[in-house]
Amino acid sequence: MSVNSPLDSPADVRSTLPTQILIALAGLLLVFLEGSLATWSIFYASVPLPTIAFIYYMRVNYPHLLSLPVILLMGLFGEMMFFDMLGSRATGLMIVALLSQLNMASQQHVEFTELWANFCLIVLVYIIFRLAVFFVFYFTFPDWRAVFFQAGITMFLFPFFFVVMSSISASLSQLFGSNSR
Repeated sequence: MSVNSPLDSPADVRSTLPTQILIALAGLLLVFLEGSLATWSIFYASVPLPTIAFIYYMRVNYPHLLSLPVILLMGLFGEMMFFDMLGSRATGLMIVALLSQLNMASQQHVEFTELWANFCLIVLVYIIFRLAVFFVFYFTFPDWRAVFFQAGITMFLFPFFFVVMSSISASLSQLFGSNSR
């Protein structure tokens, strides 16, 4: 009678778990990037939101690699790091993920202007959600100039984020082999 141990069977090299872990770490690094941008005097209270661009890009192009628990973890990590209201950023990022995946099949082969317009709408929904949460807790609104600057600079920098993420994705797919979408 022979007993098979887990070491006797070959490893599953097609697993996406290592890739998912690396993407989760990249998402957490983007939260750190937002924190470092907050120290610049030009962005002080209204930092651009590269995490939203990252979530949008990953959920449109590689939906199986960025899971909702990772997005929740990114949001909770950002809340603890920036001393935000617990649950507001995480819920907002979950809304971004769900909205970006809502019509994902129709977004994969469209022109960039359509992707950009869709991203701008998602940023506006995120900002409106955060404003509503702020109003519910404090019965006032934050400085409108800072809010509009944050939304505008995030929308304005999306082409830059998109090109950087597309370049990184193309380089990694050439280096490690093509990933199916």
